[in-house]
Order: sequence, then structure tokens, then C-alpha cells
Amino acid sequence: MTQQCYHCDQLIPNDFQCSLYLQGAERFFCCYGCHAVTQTLLDFNLSDYYRYRDSPNPKAEQLPEDFLQDLARYDQPAYQQQIAVSHPEDNSHEILLMIQGIHCAACIWLIEKRLSQIAGIKKISVNLTTQRAIIIWQESEIKLSKIIEIIYRLGYQALPDLQIEQNKISRQEKKQALIRVGLSGLMMMQVMMFSIALYLGGWSGIDKAHEQFIRWCSLFLTIPVLFIAGRPFFTSAARAIRNRYLNMDVPIVAALVLSFIASIWMTVQDGKEVYYDSICMFIFFLSVSKYLEITARYKLSAPFMYQALMPLTATICHEMSESLISTANIKVGDILLVKPAEVIPADGVIVQGDTTVSESMMTGESFPKAKCVGDAVLCGTHNIDQVFKMRVTEIGTQTLLAEILRLVEKASLYKPQIIETTHKIAGYFVGAVLLIAAFTAWFWSQVSWEESFRNVISVLVITCPCALSLAVPTVVTCATYEFMRNGLLIIKNHVLEGMNQITDLVFDKTGTLTLGLLEVIDYQLLNTDTIHDPKALAYLLEKHSEHPIGCAITAYCKPYASQMAVSDLKIHINQGIEALIDGQKFRIGKKSFVSALFAKGRDEAQIQDLKKSCYIGNESGFLACFTLIDPLRPHAKELVAYCQQRGITTHILSGDPSLEPVEIKEQLGIDFVKHNVTPDEKVAYLENLYAQSKKVLMIGDGINDAPVLKSAHVSIAVHSGTALAKTSADAVLLSNALKDIVQGFEVAAKARRLMIQNLTWAVVYNVVALPMAIMGWIEPYQAALGMSASSLVVIFNSLRLAQKARH
Repeated sequence: MTQQCYHCDQLIPNDFQCSLYLQGAERFFCCYGCHAVTQTLLDFNLSDYYRYRDSPNPKAEQLPEDFLQDLARYDQPAYQQQIAVSHPEDNSHEILLMIQGIHCAACIWLIEKRLSQIAGIKKISVNLTTQRAIIIWQESEIKLSKIIEIIYRLGYQALPDLQIEQNKISRQEKKQALIRVGLSGLMMMQVMMFSIALYLGGWSGIDKAHEQFIRWCSLFLTIPVLFIAGRPFFTSAARAIRNRYLNMDVPIVAALVLSFIASIWMTVQDGKEVYYDSICMFIFFLSVSKYLEITARYKLSAPFMYQALMPLTATICHEMSESLISTANIKVGDILLVKPAEVIPADGVIVQGDTTVSESMMTGESFPKAKCVGDAVLCGTHNIDQVFKMRVTEIGTQTLLAEILRLVEKASLYKPQIIETTHKIAGYFVGAVLLIAAFTAWFWSQVSWEESFRNVISVLVITCPCALSLAVPTVVTCATYEFMRNGLLIIKNHVLEGMNQITDLVFDKTGTLTLGLLEVIDYQLLNTDTIHDPKALAYLLEKHSEHPIGCAITAYCKPYASQMAVSDLKIHINQGIEALIDGQKFRIGKKSFVSALFAKGRDEAQIQDLKKSCYIGNESGFLACFTLIDPLRPHAKELVAYCQQRGITTHILSGDPSLEPVEIKEQLGIDFVKHNVTPDEKVAYLENLYAQSKKVLMIGDGINDAPVLKSAHVSIAVHSGTALAKTSADAVLLSNALKDIVQGFEVAAKARRLMIQNLTWAVVYNVVALPMAIMGWIEPYQAALGMSASSLVVIFNSLRLAQKARH
């Protein structure tokens, strides 16, 4: 009888015997690989994978009809193209999702653990601060709709990261949080008024009937606070218990339920003390904390940034008129009118008018750029001078602004190792708190049950694993956006962590330390008897060339252009250009190439052979010489000086065979230089540094830099460089200004300091507060205030990283 593999469902070969005892039966496998995978799941207590896979879910028929309809569209190619990115190299897909219902690190652990066990899902990473997840999956093994359904069955709702939709959801979440704050605050004030009457009555005396009346009124006012304002905490705790794990809301709900049940018992039995005021105050403080957390997270989200950078309306041009429309209604091909001081609402091309545009938001470059007909303009940038008309080429999520924000959001999902550690600690911490609460109950029960109950509530409330869980993710999110504001777009995940470890900085030369754009800095007339202006001749010869030297000479000589007849133009590769002008032969290019037209030795020896020089001559001799340079990129000296100050060793790796890299080394004070190297030799040079335990940051721009950019610990591509360099790098320098790399180092260093501060605060707070609660020195309402304050300290301390950018 043919058997199927328990793990992969493939047929088991007749002559193969391999099995494990699992879930009360012997399970057989088709190969040792499946056997090893199953054994690993058992070793790490992850055998629930098979329970989820094999057991029919009792809630299958309870899925809402509208949810089932939405599921179907996720697998439609047209819709999937809008919300996901394809990777043809391995036939995988990548999507950014917003996960509703996340409360703490334990929620993330549950989602990541469950999805990581699913065949076909290559990567799952969830960010606690922004509540977004990046998922990479194989469409041939699992459908996107199935992934969305699995997340839904865990108790969360996943939605694609479409800016308009996400913005609506975020605003709705913020509105609901504000309603909970208002409800709990209003009821808390009324219950506190009743509590003051009870406290004064206990001191001076109060009629029993009035006391009971006040208690029953307090009970009815507490019910909506507990079950409406406190609903998110109950939902989160119930989800955790249903999925058999602990999160920070479990002790919170335990404290609330115990307090409420005890208060009802005291009310019915005419007992000594009720806790309605503590319950309302606790939920109010938690609701305020949650609202401020949601607000901070919303301001750091891509939809908020997109909305903040975009205008609400745009002026569309019709044949004979103009009208205002919502930016959401702009279509590709529309002609828009953009006035001075307005934000450009879409990517497009200028079709009428000249102006200057500030692109500092996109590139970090502070100087406006001149734009004329045919030039591209970018969504989110600012028109400064003149009115112009543009034709829309990209809208919404297809614009460069949206793409940059998606990359930033993706980078913010990165979890340094320290995040994984703190998440694990927070999970164990909740279990420890429950054990400590049990010990506190036993210890104080020897004194009185009233004292025991009050102190248990304080212990459950005052502990704050959420501060520990938020300590690092909030900083990572703020740092990612701060990098972008400073002109450095983070593409790969490890840049923030890696920037703090750099020991060596390696530069490419051309296009990195230099601008990669030659310019004429000197012109020398060598023959005063010529009847033609050599600059006019040079323009006629070079205007057909796309070589960088030709482009530089063309730009320099354009004012001297003439209408002389040009014929028989020939381009000699790596030598120069030759042509007949007014019937006379002229050459422009290398000294040896030009001098071949006339008798050598006549005046060639008298002319200094300048580097980066270009000669023009005819059969009579040299006419003129143009001297060119590749200017140093601004702020290069500033970056090198900063590295020297921090003890970072600097290097130049260049393919240039000339001595120019050596001269730049001396000019900038760079430590080491190696020139005339191939791409393979560049990689070997870095490997030699790795052998010395160095951590290398590589900055480059060319195609030949792609291999070495991939091999560096951290790599940055200059935005003006080639596409291949940018796709190979870990970050892109949008501004092309090297000073922004200095800012990148500063942001990374400050982020590290804030992480340490947050973790120190979370640990110190719990070490100090927990013993005080055990000893009975803290009232329940004080514990609620302390817990909320602890989380807010972590959040607002992290936001200091982005404070400078927002002002």
C-alpha cells in the first residue's frame, strides 16, 4: 500500500523506512530531510504547526461574507500587481501589510511564529511601532489570500499598504482611541466624586443606605468603562490565552477582573472596600497612554508622511478653462497648472513655462533646481518662482515619493538582535509577574485578605513589559525616517546597526569623491596666426560626441559656435575626432593623435603634456589646448575629517590608471589609496580588510562598483550613479552630498544611545517599582499611573531622534 509523507504529502518510496512518533501515532517520511524538519519542530516545541495544518478550524464557517469576498481579489493578478512587488529572479512576491490588533511584542511573536511555519513563506517580519509586516512568499506554494486568512484566524486583520486606505484606517483607530479616553475620563471623574464621599463618610460616618446607593451608582458607571474603554485589553488578553502564550495585557486584565469581581462582591455583601475608582482610573491612564502611542506611531507612518507632503487639491487644465480637483482624482496624462509656493501633486514633465523647484524633501539638497520645458518634476516637491504646466506621468503609489516611503517603511521593519532579545525577555517577564503576584497574595494573606488583594492588584498593574518591548523598535522607526530626511535612503535592513560598527571607509574616486563631470578650467591659445577661433572649431568637432570630455568642451565653447561646413567627421576610439572644416583637416583629442597631422618635433616638445588636457590642431600644428578637471564633490574633506576624528581609517579604491587618486589622497588627507584596480581586485582588497576583523563602509557609484558594494558590511551608492550600483547597495545617497553621510553616522550613534537609555529606564523602573508594590507601598491607582508613564517615557524619548527634522 502506497503511503504519503507526513510532512510534505509526497509519496514514500517502497524501499525507504523513516519514521517518528508524533501526536499519538507513528508518522512516516519520504526522505531524511522531511524527517529532520519535523524533528526540529518537535525539538523547539513547534509541533502546533501540524495541529494548525491538519485540524479543521471550527471558525471556518464563521468567516464574514464580505471578508471571504475580499479574500478572492488578493489572488487576482491585476490587484496583486498594485499591492505587491514581484522578484522574477526566484519567482517570489513581496508585500507590505498593515496588521490591525497588535498590542505588544507577544502579538508579533505569535504572528511571526505561525507564519514562519507555513510552507512557501520565505520571510515574515513585523514592526511593533508601526504595526506593519513585510512578507515574502512563493506564489506556487501558497496563495496570498491564504496568508491573509491565517492572520485573520489568529485574531488580527491584515490590509495592503495602500496609502489612502491605510490613512483612513489609521485615522479611524486614532478616533476610537480618543473616544475611549473621553469615555473613561468622564466616568472616572464621576466615580471619583462618589469615592470622595465614601472616603469622607468612612471617616466621619455615613448612612448605610446612602453608602450602598453610591456603590451601586459607581458600579453602573464602571461597567461601560470596563467593557467599552477597556475592550482592547480584554480582546488582546483573550487572543493570547486562546493561542497559548502570555502578553502584557494578561496581567492587566487579571487585575481588572479581580478588582471588578471583588468590588461587586463587596457591594452585594456590604463589605469594607470597593475598587471602582481604581478600575476607572487605571483604564483612563492606559487609554491615554495608548492614544499617545497611536498618535506617535501614526506620525511616523508612511501614509501620514505621504498625506503631510501632498496637497489636498490640484488645478487641472481643460481646453478653455481650469478647475480645482482632489489630488485623489488626478489621472495619468492630465495637464496640471502649478503656481508658485504650491506642492507638485504628481510626477510629471513640464510642458509650458520655466521655474525653479525645491527638491530638498526628496534629496536633502538645499539649493533649488532650475526647470524648463521637458524637465521632470517630482511629486511632493515645491514650486518656487513661476507658474508652469505639467503633464502627469505617475500618480499615487507609482510616484517616486511613494516608492521612497515604501522603502523607508520596509527598512523600518528591520529588527536588530537586541529587539529579538528584549521580546523574549518581555515574554518571560509576564510569566514571572504572575508568579510574583501569586507569592504576594500568599504573603499578605497572613496579614489580611484586604491587604493581600490590594497589593496583588498593584503588582499586576505596575509592571511594564511593554516599555521593555518598545525600547528598541520605536528608536529604529524614528532613525529610519531621520535617515531619509537627511538625504540617505535606507534599502537594506542592517544599515542602522552596521553604521555604529564601521572601522574603515572605502571610497571609489570618479563620481564619488569627484563629481564625475569634467569641466574646462583653462584654455591656452598655442597659435596666434590662425584665422579661425579654435573654440569655434572645437565646438563643431565635439558637438556630436557623448564622451565626457567632448560634453565638457562643447559646453565651454558653445558661446563661440559658428556655421562653418563640417564633413568627413570620424571618431577615433580613445584618441579623438577628425573632420574637414571649410575643406581643411582638423583634429581634437590626445596630444599624440593631433600631432600626427604635422611634422613631429617642430613645436610638440615646447608644449607641456598636461594631465586631462585636450588639444586641437591642423596640418600646420597645434592651435590650442583645453585643460579639464573632475571637480571634487562638495564636503568630501568634511567627511574625511569626520572619519579621522572618529578613528575610522579611509581608503580610495579606483580603476583610474593615472596619478589623480594619489593627488586626491594627499589633498583630502586620506590614509590609503590603490588605483588602476579591477572590480575583482576591489573585492579582494575588502576581503583583506575583513581578514583583519575590519568593518567596512563602501561608497561608490559605477557599474564596476557593484561587486564591491555587495561585499561590504555597509554600502552606500551615490544617487547620481548607475542603476546597478544603487540596486547593489544597502543605502542610496539621495542628495549626492557627502555631508549627509556624516549626518548618517550621527543619527546611528544617537539611535544607539537612545536604545540604551530606553532599555536602562525600562529595567530600572521595573526593578524599583515591583518591590515597592510587593511591600504594599503603592496604591493601585498609583500603579496604573506609573505603568502608563513608563511606556510614555520610552516613546517620547525615542521621538527625540526625529524632533530636529520636524521643526
